[in-house]
Amino acid sequence: MEATQNTIVKFMQQQDTHFVIPVYQRPYTWHREQCRQILADIRTVAENETLGSHFLGSIVYLRTNITSTPHVLTVIDGQQRLTSLMLLCLALYNRAREAGNMRFAEEFQEKFLINKYLENEEKIKLRSVAGDDAAFRYLLEGNNHQAYPIQTSHIIQNYGYFYDHIPLSDIESIRAGLQKLVFVEIALESNKDDAQRIFQSLNSTGLDLSAADLIRNYVLMDRPPKLQEQLYAKYWAVIEQNTREAEKGESKLSEFVRDYLTMHTRTIPTKDRVFETFKQHYTFENETILRERLEDMKAFSGYYHSFLMPESETDAAIAEHLHGIHSMQITVAYPFLLEVMHDYAQRRISKDILLRVLETVESYVWRRFICDLPTNALNKVFSTLYKDISADDVSDYAPSLERALVRRKGKHRFPTDVEVAHELETKDMYKIKPGNRLYFLERLENAGERVKTQVVGNEHISVEHVFPQKPTREWERSLGAELDEMKSRANTAANLTLSAFNPSLSNRLFLEKRDLKPGGYADSNLRIDKFLATVDAWNCDALRRRHMWIVERFTTIWQYPHKAAETVQITQQQAQLEMSVDIRDIMPNEATNKDILRFEFMNTVLERCSWRDVLKAVASAIIERDPQPLLELDAENKLVVKTIDKGFTKSIAIGGYFIESSLSAQAITQRVQVMLERSGLEEECLITLQERGMTP
Repeated sequence: MEATQNTIVKFMQQQDTHFVIPVYQRPYTWHREQCRQILADIRTVAENETLGSHFLGSIVYLRTNITSTPHVLTVIDGQQRLTSLMLLCLALYNRAREAGNMRFAEEFQEKFLINKYLENEEKIKLRSVAGDDAAFRYLLEGNNHQAYPIQTSHIIQNYGYFYDHIPLSDIESIRAGLQKLVFVEIALESNKDDAQRIFQSLNSTGLDLSAADLIRNYVLMDRPPKLQEQLYAKYWAVIEQNTREAEKGESKLSEFVRDYLTMHTRTIPTKDRVFETFKQHYTFENETILRERLEDMKAFSGYYHSFLMPESETDAAIAEHLHGIHSMQITVAYPFLLEVMHDYAQRRISKDILLRVLETVESYVWRRFICDLPTNALNKVFSTLYKDISADDVSDYAPSLERALVRRKGKHRFPTDVEVAHELETKDMYKIKPGNRLYFLERLENAGERVKTQVVGNEHISVEHVFPQKPTREWERSLGAELDEMKSRANTAANLTLSAFNPSLSNRLFLEKRDLKPGGYADSNLRIDKFLATVDAWNCDALRRRHMWIVERFTTIWQYPHKAAETVQITQQQAQLEMSVDIRDIMPNEATNKDILRFEFMNTVLERCSWRDVLKAVASAIIERDPQPLLELDAENKLVVKTIDKGFTKSIAIGGYFIESSLSAQAITQRVQVMLERSGLEEECLITLQERGMTP
């Protein structure tokens, strides 16, 4: 490795040279802000005579083809800066031509943009990855950047920024500023320097590399150039395409890799440990192993594509459920669903079984949403759920999933019909996320129907309040003593419907809304409005009857697995044992009036212990590892921990710290849960409870 200081002008004006951005590098990703900053730095150093230079950072490259022409410098780090400066030089070249300064224009073209004495394709100095390369060539050929068909290209956007922000009067000044740019040039030699290790240790001055960037680099970097191109085209480019959310133009590749790792390891890597976890689990001793892994990732990325873009699924029934999962953003279920989709793709399970699994997942998550159960509790559920399925027994595949979910307790539970009915009576279903609100009403309208009404994305259909949000005096007089209750339930499901004539309905009295033509409830083709056409008055009684209709419809669409629940209950009664559960999975109030039969955490096993013993065991394990999480919780008033035994009702002494222990079972459970969450310990914390006073 050879490191020297150089000026960017000397580096870029090398002739018979190609600056190659290899296929394993991420595409050009600088935004306007980075371009604005580098242009401002150039102007500052140009205008300030006391500044002799401005430091850019480093550019690291691998030298190949040293003895032949053109010389190839494979850019390992610094491609964002180098590409941006190339775009700046191209903008200066075009501005100079427009000003009639051909000497200046030719200088920039022949020194910085092309290899003057090479022919045809060899002339262009910068060789980028596919999409960026096409955009750069388009600009270099003199085409109008505003006419480029892909306006999301950062190459096109940032060239446009430079072009628009370089007045003709500034050309000479910016040229002078470029002369003062210096950087550290780090040249690596093939077969001598560990480019992969050096790349990962560099602290980039541009945008942070994502886990996907690092993994692509890890997979492709140390391969021969031709093999890199083959692997990229056959595998990695397909994986990148499959994991791009076309709607927003966002890459979800890092998220896919995280879910892929979770699926294989049954453990969720933290977002900042995805790359390290990938390296830990996958080493590629030879090309065969590498191709097998990439082939596997490509297959699973195809399933992931159907999660991101449900409309790409050709089967209408499967697409309908994937749309629901996508609408609710049930991303925590992806590691589990990847395995299920793979079983379907490999024909291990039928379409009917797949649909039943998707329906169960959809019902489980949506019922939990209705009952306000925490979504973060689902990460652990879905990361290990597949192991609870009878994958080798097709007939028990879906039933075993249902049993595994209804067996869950506390914050992981599968809410029952009774819970759902109770919550729907008062839950505000209007002020929830718009996507969830439309998902709910669309499913009430279309579920089970052969001919569907387009609700999502239909600009003509909107949510309608039967009893208006701003009732008129006529409304208030008609309701009398029932007015307050109607107001309190104005945003509940029973008072919401869909209409293509919302402005016309407005806050009219109910009978006017019902009989209005066109657009009244009686005139509506929407199935969700049919009940309203049969009602003669909109009051508390009508609201309760529509609530019952919605509950009946809800429990038909998002079904509770009653048969599985009965099986689980019978099994538990036969065993006559309380289940051992992770303490994270119970609601704190479920600890009240319970005795502890057994507690197990890390290396500690306690029989018939107290809640105080549980608190001590967990706190001891955390303090031994790192007391900082407990001190942070103390600062947030979520825990009482001190270094002196003073001011406690009753304390526990642990490794130089003291913790308040005069607490109820509910309070201890709550504190243990927050301690485990903050500490990052993933080991199971198992507890077996029974009703106080029962004979074991």
